[in-house]
Amino acid sequence: MASASRLVTDKDFQCSTCHCVFTDPVAIPCGHNFCLNCITTHWDTNRLCSCPFCNKTFTDRPLLCVNNLIASVAEKFKEPQQPVISGTGYVPCNLCGANNTTPAIKSCLMCLLSYCATHLEPDQSTPALMRHRLIQPVEDLEGRICKIHHQPLDYVCSNDQNILCYECLDRDHKNHNTVELEVWMKTKLDQLKDSQEKVDELIRQRQEKIIDLQNSIQAGKTNVERARSGSWKAMHASIRYIKRSFAELQEVLDDKQSGVEAHGKGLVKEIKKEIVQLTQKNAELHQLQPNNDCIQFIQSVRNVRIDPPALTKDWDAESIDCDYSKVEEAVNQLQISVMNEALMLCDPELPEMQRFSVEVVFDPETAHHLLSVSEDGKQVQYGQFGLTVPRNPQRDQRWSDEEYDGHDEDCDDD
Repeated sequence: MASASRLVTDKDFQCSTCHCVFTDPVAIPCGHNFCLNCITTHWDTNRLCSCPFCNKTFTDRPLLCVNNLIASVAEKFKEPQQPVISGTGYVPCNLCGANNTTPAIKSCLMCLLSYCATHLEPDQSTPALMRHRLIQPVEDLEGRICKIHHQPLDYVCSNDQNILCYECLDRDHKNHNTVELEVWMKTKLDQLKDSQEKVDELIRQRQEKIIDLQNSIQAGKTNVERARSGSWKAMHASIRYIKRSFAELQEVLDDKQSGVEAHGKGLVKEIKKEIVQLTQKNAELHQLQPNNDCIQFIQSVRNVRIDPPALTKDWDAESIDCDYSKVEEAVNQLQISVMNEALMLCDPELPEMQRFSVEVVFDPETAHHLLSVSEDGKQVQYGQFGLTVPRNPQRDQRWSDEEYDGHDEDCDDD
């Protein structure tokens, strides 16, 4: 609203249709001014081309042009003004004088005045004045009256959200959805309350989610520290166990090798002993060679056993077990298992990749001659362990043996 010191107020530049300061003001032949869009819409929606203010009808639709002077003045009133704030916090009585401090208890929409309890008495006792419309005290009483019909604004049009008096309702909004102002306000307040409750609930849910996320972050920190401590202990325990197992394996291998060596030396000693016996027997047999004297030969061999000594040992069945390939296979399998478990532990995406894994079976007939394929065809390695098959022309020979040797050295360095 404009200040009271102005000779011309913004009410003088308000459109009687939209009750707002003019936007693109135009004048029609009867002399009344309207917003260009308001009067155009009015004529487009009504059969007769008439003035919304005085109802004068025109035979031909007038040609409209924007009044630049009125438009420029109207724009001044659209500039934001400092609101007038009452320091008393209440509506004063209009009849108590200029310096009154008596608050009004009612405002009259017919008199456009606000009354205190004393000055309200005539409106409550005089029959003619008792017909006036009394409302709760408000400062802007003129804003509660229709600018066209000078009637109280008691209705709201749901179609265009305009506030209407009874005559506006009866004339220009017959086919619109209209409700009483109090009913509309109650409905809007209910909607506002419902929206506020929903917004408050959304805010509460998000605040709870923030607390939940913060608790999850804190719990994650605690869990990762516990996992780090537990994994450190488990890893070191595993390393100590592997080192101890490796030392025990070395002892087992040493003991086995010592047993193999002792067993082999025992066998060698027995064989040498039998060789000595056989050598002695052979010497005895050489002394019994015939010398053309049959009687003498018969006498010499009569008391001597010329049969080979009775040896009970079957040396073809004796052997020494020096094959440690199963030990190496077991250790290699242990290495693969540990590495796979560690990979699954350290790479969270591995289980997802394993969903797309497929079974691969290697063909030993087409493998390089330096590659060893397991019996089930699912493992392959460079070396002498596994299933080694004879050379085959179909195998890939693009890598030379030297390249494989170099690759093996690299693997050993790793």
